[in-house]
Amino acid sequence: MGVEIRSVSPVSCELGEGPIWSGTEAAVYWIDILGRRLHRVGADGGGADSWDLPSKPGCVALAADGLLLLGLTDGLVTLDPVTASLRPLRALEEDVPENRLNDGASDSRGRLWIGSLHDRGERMSGALYRVDPDLTVTTVLTGLGTSNGLGWSPADDTFYFTDSWTQTITAFDFDVEAGTVHNPRVFVRDDDCLPDGLTVDAEGHVWSAKWGGAKIVRYTPDGSIDRVLTLPVPHATSVTFGGPELDVLYVSTARAGLSDSEIQQSPCAGKLLAIEGLGVQGMSPTPVPVRSSQE
Repeated sequence: MGVEIRSVSPVSCELGEGPIWSGTEAAVYWIDILGRRLHRVGADGGGADSWDLPSKPGCVALAADGLLLLGLTDGLVTLDPVTASLRPLRALEEDVPENRLNDGASDSRGRLWIGSLHDRGERMSGALYRVDPDLTVTTVLTGLGTSNGLGWSPADDTFYFTDSWTQTITAFDFDVEAGTVHNPRVFVRDDDCLPDGLTVDAEGHVWSAKWGGAKIVRYTPDGSIDRVLTLPVPHATSVTFGGPELDVLYVSTARAGLSDSEIQQSPCAGKLLAIEGLGVQGMSPTPVPVRSSQE
Protein backbone atom coordinates (compact mmCIF):
# COMPACT_ATOMS: atom_id res chain seq x y z
CA MET A 1 0.00 0.00 0.00
CA GLY A 2 1.29 3.42 -0.96
CA VAL A 3 0.93 6.64 0.98
CA GLU A 4 -2.64 7.96 0.96
CA ILE A 5 -3.72 11.44 2.03
CA ARG A 6 -7.39 12.11 2.71
CA SER A 7 -9.59 14.61 4.49
CA VAL A 8 -11.31 13.21 7.59
CA SER A 9 -13.03 16.30 9.00
CA PRO A 10 -16.54 17.52 8.25
CA VAL A 11 -15.50 21.10 9.09
CA SER A 12 -13.02 23.58 7.65
CA CYS A 13 -11.02 25.60 10.17
CA GLU A 14 -9.74 29.12 9.76
CA LEU A 15 -6.67 28.15 11.78
CA GLY A 16 -6.77 24.47 12.63
CA GLU A 17 -4.12 23.42 15.15
CA GLY A 18 -2.90 20.95 17.74
CA PRO A 19 -4.36 17.53 16.85
CA ILE A 20 -4.09 14.95 19.64
CA TRP A 21 -5.09 11.29 19.64
CA SER A 22 -7.33 9.85 22.34
CA GLY A 23 -6.83 6.10 22.38
CA THR A 24 -9.68 5.66 24.85
CA GLU A 25 -12.16 7.24 22.45
CA ALA A 26 -10.39 6.19 19.23
CA ALA A 27 -10.76 9.78 18.12
CA VAL A 28 -8.76 12.89 17.27
CA TYR A 29 -9.26 16.25 18.96
CA TRP A 30 -8.02 19.48 17.42
CA ILE A 31 -8.75 23.20 17.69
CA ASP A 32 -9.60 26.16 15.49
CA ILE A 33 -7.78 29.11 17.04
CA LEU A 34 -9.54 31.86 15.08
CA GLY A 35 -12.88 30.04 15.10
CA ARG A 36 -12.61 29.56 18.89
CA ARG A 37 -13.76 25.97 18.68
CA LEU A 38 -12.67 22.48 19.68
CA HIS A 39 -13.38 19.64 17.25
CA ARG A 40 -13.41 15.85 17.46
CA VAL A 41 -13.74 13.08 14.89
CA GLY A 42 -13.46 9.31 15.24
CA ALA A 43 -10.83 7.24 13.47
CA ASP A 44 -13.62 5.81 11.32
CA GLY A 45 -14.88 9.28 10.41
CA GLY A 46 -17.84 9.08 12.78
CA GLY A 47 -18.50 10.66 16.14
CA ALA A 48 -17.85 14.18 14.89
CA ASP A 49 -18.54 16.92 17.41
CA SER A 50 -17.57 20.53 18.19
CA TRP A 51 -17.52 22.80 21.23
CA ASP A 52 -17.56 26.60 21.33
CA LEU A 53 -14.86 28.20 23.49
CA PRO A 54 -14.85 31.60 25.22
CA SER A 55 -11.50 32.72 23.80
CA LYS A 56 -8.81 31.64 21.36
CA PRO A 57 -7.49 28.17 22.20
CA GLY A 58 -3.79 27.48 21.78
CA CYS A 59 -3.68 23.75 22.48
CA VAL A 60 -5.58 20.76 23.81
CA ALA A 61 -4.21 17.88 25.91
CA LEU A 62 -5.68 14.79 27.54
CA ALA A 63 -6.39 15.11 31.27
CA ALA A 64 -7.69 12.86 34.05
CA ASP A 65 -11.14 11.26 34.27
CA GLY A 66 -11.89 11.68 30.56
CA LEU A 67 -11.45 15.44 30.71
CA LEU A 68 -9.51 17.63 28.33
CA LEU A 69 -7.03 20.34 29.28
CA LEU A 70 -7.16 23.47 27.13
CA GLY A 71 -4.82 26.42 26.95
CA LEU A 72 -7.04 29.41 26.21
CA THR A 73 -5.96 33.00 25.63
CA ASP A 74 -4.92 33.71 29.21
CA GLY A 75 -5.07 30.48 31.16
CA LEU A 76 -5.74 26.78 31.54
CA VAL A 77 -9.19 25.21 31.78
CA THR A 78 -10.61 21.71 31.81
CA LEU A 79 -13.44 20.73 29.51
CA ASP A 80 -15.78 17.79 30.02
CA PRO A 81 -16.64 16.64 26.49
CA VAL A 82 -19.79 14.92 27.76
CA THR A 83 -21.35 17.92 29.51
CA ALA A 84 -19.41 20.69 27.70
CA SER A 85 -18.68 22.26 31.08
CA LEU A 86 -15.56 24.43 31.37
CA ARG A 87 -13.71 24.97 34.65
CA PRO A 88 -10.81 27.39 35.05
CA LEU A 89 -7.63 25.91 36.53
CA ARG A 90 -4.79 28.41 36.34
CA ALA A 91 -4.26 31.88 34.89
CA LEU A 92 -1.07 32.53 32.94
CA GLU A 93 0.52 35.80 31.81
CA GLU A 94 -2.08 38.04 33.42
CA ASP A 95 0.59 40.74 33.38
CA VAL A 96 1.04 40.48 29.59
CA PRO A 97 -2.45 41.13 28.16
CA GLU A 98 -1.14 41.44 24.59
CA ASN A 99 -0.02 37.81 24.66
CA ARG A 100 -2.00 34.61 24.28
CA LEU A 101 -1.19 30.98 24.94
CA ASN A 102 -0.26 28.85 21.96
CA ASP A 103 1.03 25.34 21.28
CA GLY A 104 1.60 22.88 24.10
CA ALA A 105 2.12 19.20 24.88
CA SER A 106 2.56 16.87 27.84
CA ASP A 107 5.80 15.09 28.64
CA SER A 108 6.06 11.48 29.84
CA ARG A 109 5.62 12.59 33.46
CA GLY A 110 2.32 14.32 32.72
CA ARG A 111 3.70 17.86 32.91
CA LEU A 112 2.22 20.34 30.43
CA TRP A 113 4.67 22.44 28.44
CA ILE A 114 2.94 25.42 26.87
CA GLY A 115 4.16 28.53 25.11
CA SER A 116 2.86 32.01 24.42
CA LEU A 117 3.18 34.68 21.75
CA HIS A 118 2.21 38.29 21.06
CA ASP A 119 -1.30 37.98 19.63
CA ARG A 120 -0.66 40.55 16.88
CA GLY A 121 2.83 39.27 16.16
CA GLU A 122 4.43 42.64 16.84
CA ARG A 123 7.18 41.70 19.29
CA MET A 124 9.10 38.79 20.78
CA SER A 125 7.30 38.74 24.12
CA GLY A 126 6.53 35.03 24.22
CA ALA A 127 7.67 32.47 26.76
CA LEU A 128 7.62 28.72 27.38
CA TYR A 129 6.24 27.36 30.65
CA ARG A 130 6.21 24.01 32.40
CA VAL A 131 3.02 23.35 34.35
CA ASP A 132 3.32 20.54 36.90
CA PRO A 133 0.31 18.39 37.86
CA ASP A 134 -0.14 20.47 41.05
CA LEU A 135 -0.39 23.54 38.74
CA THR A 136 2.96 24.96 39.81
CA VAL A 137 4.27 27.01 36.88
CA THR A 138 7.96 27.27 35.96
CA THR A 139 9.24 29.62 33.25
CA VAL A 140 11.55 27.67 30.94
CA LEU A 141 12.33 30.12 28.10
CA THR A 142 11.67 33.83 27.51
CA GLY A 143 12.08 36.31 24.65
CA LEU A 144 10.30 34.05 22.16
CA GLY A 145 8.63 35.18 18.96
CA THR A 146 6.10 32.48 18.07
CA SER A 147 6.29 29.60 20.54
CA ASN A 148 5.13 26.58 18.60
CA GLY A 149 5.56 22.81 18.18
CA LEU A 150 7.42 20.81 20.79
CA GLY A 151 8.16 17.20 21.65
CA TRP A 152 10.54 14.69 23.20
CA SER A 153 12.70 11.83 21.97
CA PRO A 154 11.60 8.27 22.85
CA ALA A 155 14.51 8.02 25.31
CA ASP A 156 13.37 11.23 27.03
CA ASP A 157 16.83 12.72 26.69
CA THR A 158 16.14 15.34 24.00
CA PHE A 159 13.55 18.13 23.89
CA TYR A 160 12.60 19.79 20.60
CA PHE A 161 11.15 23.30 20.48
CA THR A 162 9.93 25.42 17.55
CA ASP A 163 9.97 29.21 17.31
CA SER A 164 8.25 30.00 14.01
CA TRP A 165 9.35 33.66 14.26
CA THR A 166 13.01 32.66 13.89
CA GLN A 167 12.15 29.75 11.56
CA THR A 168 14.09 27.46 13.87
CA ILE A 169 13.63 24.16 15.68
CA THR A 170 16.01 23.97 18.64
CA ALA A 171 17.11 20.75 20.34
CA PHE A 172 17.95 20.67 24.05
CA ASP A 173 19.31 18.04 26.39
CA PHE A 174 16.38 17.02 28.61
CA ASP A 175 16.42 15.89 32.24
CA VAL A 176 13.16 13.98 32.54
CA GLU A 177 13.21 13.68 36.32
CA ALA A 178 13.85 17.39 36.94
CA GLY A 179 11.85 18.58 33.95
CA THR A 180 14.67 20.88 32.81
CA VAL A 181 16.36 21.66 29.50
CA HIS A 182 20.04 22.40 28.81
CA ASN A 183 22.56 22.77 25.99
CA PRO A 184 20.44 24.37 23.22
CA ARG A 185 21.58 23.87 19.62
CA VAL A 186 19.99 24.51 16.24
CA PHE A 187 18.27 21.35 15.03
CA VAL A 188 16.63 22.77 11.87
CA ARG A 189 16.48 26.24 10.34
CA ASP A 190 14.01 26.78 7.49
CA ASP A 191 14.55 29.36 4.76
CA ASP A 192 11.51 28.90 2.52
CA CYS A 193 8.67 28.43 5.04
CA LEU A 194 7.79 28.51 8.73
CA PRO A 195 8.14 25.42 10.94
CA ASP A 196 4.94 25.03 12.95
CA GLY A 197 3.74 22.05 15.00
CA LEU A 198 5.75 18.87 15.36
CA THR A 199 5.66 15.33 16.68
CA VAL A 200 8.32 12.70 17.35
CA ASP A 201 7.80 9.12 16.18
CA ALA A 202 8.76 5.90 17.94
CA GLU A 203 12.03 5.76 15.99
CA GLY A 204 13.07 9.18 17.27
CA HIS A 205 12.49 11.05 14.01
CA VAL A 206 10.90 14.50 14.10
CA TRP A 207 7.94 15.38 11.85
CA SER A 208 7.52 19.13 11.31
CA ALA A 209 4.49 20.81 9.72
CA LYS A 210 5.50 23.67 7.41
CA TRP A 211 3.32 26.79 7.26
CA GLY A 212 3.49 28.16 3.73
CA GLY A 213 5.44 25.14 2.55
CA ALA A 214 2.64 22.73 1.60
CA LYS A 215 4.58 19.90 3.19
CA ILE A 216 5.52 17.80 6.19
CA VAL A 217 9.21 17.05 6.68
CA ARG A 218 10.61 14.10 8.63
CA TYR A 219 14.05 14.67 10.15
CA THR A 220 16.53 12.16 11.51
CA PRO A 221 17.77 12.71 15.09
CA ASP A 222 20.79 14.59 13.69
CA GLY A 223 18.57 17.07 11.81
CA SER A 224 19.01 15.63 8.31
CA ILE A 225 15.98 15.48 6.02
CA ASP A 226 14.73 11.90 5.80
CA ARG A 227 11.44 12.34 3.99
CA VAL A 228 9.19 15.07 2.54
CA LEU A 229 5.42 14.67 2.21
CA THR A 230 3.82 17.09 -0.25
CA LEU A 231 0.35 18.21 0.83
CA PRO A 232 -2.67 19.49 -1.14
CA VAL A 233 -2.82 22.63 1.05
CA PRO A 234 -0.44 25.60 1.53
CA HIS A 235 -0.56 25.76 5.32
CA ALA A 236 0.12 22.68 7.44
CA THR A 237 -0.02 23.66 11.10
CA SER A 238 0.58 20.58 13.25
CA VAL A 239 0.83 16.79 13.26
CA THR A 240 0.22 13.81 15.53
CA PHE A 241 0.13 10.05 15.15
CA GLY A 242 -3.09 8.19 15.89
CA GLY A 243 -5.21 5.27 14.86
CA PRO A 244 -5.42 1.86 16.59
CA GLU A 245 -1.77 1.15 15.71
CA LEU A 246 -0.58 4.76 16.05
CA ASP A 247 0.47 4.62 12.40
CA VAL A 248 -1.82 7.28 10.91
CA LEU A 249 -0.39 10.80 10.73
CA TYR A 250 -3.08 13.42 11.37
CA VAL A 251 -2.37 16.90 10.02
CA SER A 252 -4.21 20.08 10.98
CA THR A 253 -4.33 22.80 8.33
CA ALA A 254 -5.51 26.39 7.87
CA ARG A 255 -7.22 28.56 5.30
CA ALA A 256 -6.52 31.86 7.09
CA GLY A 257 -4.82 34.34 4.79
CA LEU A 258 -5.84 32.52 1.61
CA SER A 259 -7.84 34.27 -1.09
CA ASP A 260 -11.11 32.85 -2.40
CA SER A 261 -9.35 31.61 -5.52
CA GLU A 262 -6.61 29.96 -3.45
CA ILE A 263 -9.24 28.19 -1.36
CA GLN A 264 -10.95 27.00 -4.54
CA GLN A 265 -7.61 25.62 -5.73
CA SER A 266 -7.00 23.95 -2.34
CA PRO A 267 -10.43 22.74 -1.14
CA CYS A 268 -8.83 20.75 1.69
CA ALA A 269 -7.38 23.91 3.24
CA GLY A 270 -8.62 24.06 6.84
CA LYS A 271 -9.48 20.36 6.92
CA LEU A 272 -7.97 17.70 9.17
CA LEU A 273 -5.97 15.34 6.98
CA ALA A 274 -5.04 11.71 7.62
CA ILE A 275 -1.94 10.21 6.01
CA GLU A 276 -1.78 6.41 5.87
CA GLY A 277 0.77 3.95 4.56
CA LEU A 278 3.84 5.62 6.06
CA GLY A 279 5.11 2.49 7.80
CA VAL A 280 5.92 4.49 10.92
CA GLN A 281 4.37 4.55 14.39
CA GLY A 282 4.09 7.41 16.84
CA MET A 283 3.95 7.52 20.63
CA SER A 284 0.85 7.82 22.82
CA PRO A 285 0.43 11.14 24.64
CA THR A 286 0.60 11.03 28.44
CA PRO A 287 -2.49 12.55 30.09
CA VAL A 288 -1.95 15.48 32.43
CA PRO A 289 -3.29 14.30 35.82
CA VAL A 290 -5.32 17.40 36.62
CA ARG A 291 -9.01 17.32 37.36
CA SER A 292 -11.85 19.81 37.14
CA SER A 293 -10.99 20.98 40.63
CA GLN A 294 -7.70 20.74 42.49
CA GLU A 295 -7.36 20.25 46.20
